[in-house]
Amino acid sequence: MARTNVCFWLTLLTMTMLAGCSESGVFPAEPTPSEAGIATADATVHPQLRDLKAVPRPVIPKTEAECNAADGQWAPQGLPGGGPVCSLRSADRYKICTDSEQCQGVCLVEDDIAVGTQNALGSCAEWDRTYGCHKLIVQGKVASWCGH
Repeated sequence: MARTNVCFWLTLLTMTMLAGCSESGVFPAEPTPSEAGIATADATVHPQLRDLKAVPRPVIPKTEAECNAADGQWAPQGLPGGGPVCSLRSADRYKICTDSEQCQGVCLVEDDIAVGTQNALGSCAEWDRTYGCHKLIVQGKVASWCGH
């Protein structure tokens, strides 16, 4: 019982403190997409996101020797039973992106971004191949993808 009371009072104290974070006593309004620098149909694109070019995909080595020479990882990857393949670290890993065409791999987004969302920001994948289930940006929209 005492723990419940402590949690209640800590929650009440936190909410009271947060209410004083703005002059009006309520939380400030969320910025509009244009204020946040996110492109919308009516807003301009933030300068850092203008003219992001499509990136050519790397040539994937087909043999272990070629993979080692390219500083890749030669190993069975993906679903069990598959043969070894070469995975290369993307030169543009973690770069901000708005579409997978801008990355050597894919443009990944956080899981809490809804499928179908447009104008999302993501980051280029660390590797040229992505295994498992992820959300990524394809043709400007967030999509869910499971593969390999």
